[in-house]
Amino acid sequence: MKTEGELLQKFGAKLRRAAEELPRPARQAQKHVKACEKQSKSANKRYQRAQCEFRNEWQRQRNRLMRENLERYKSEQPVIDSEWQLSGKLVDEEEMGARKYLVMRSRNITPSFYNQR
Repeated sequence: MKTEGELLQKFGAKLRRAAEELPRPARQAQKHVKACEKQSKSANKRYQRAQCEFRNEWQRQRNRLMRENLERYKSEQPVIDSEWQLSGKLVDEEEMGARKYLVMRSRNITPSFYNQR
């Protein structure tokens, strides 16, 4: 029984002989196809790498925005709540949770949003 290496060597030799038996234009076309396949694989790898970097950067920016919104909420919310209490408006826990969710999900909510009532 032949080893795997011997089979590959024999198979490769058959392919080389078959390629040598082809007319010259066909051999050139075959070489061109192989070169294009190699170039395509390389381009595909570069594209996938660029996509991955884009997704990572997008996620970093999204996380940064969420952190900034949360920090802004934590710093502004006590002032807004005390203003509401001084003006006689009551703030229940459910409404505060809803506002916090909106702040976390939004990108451009300003303090004036809270004073709409």
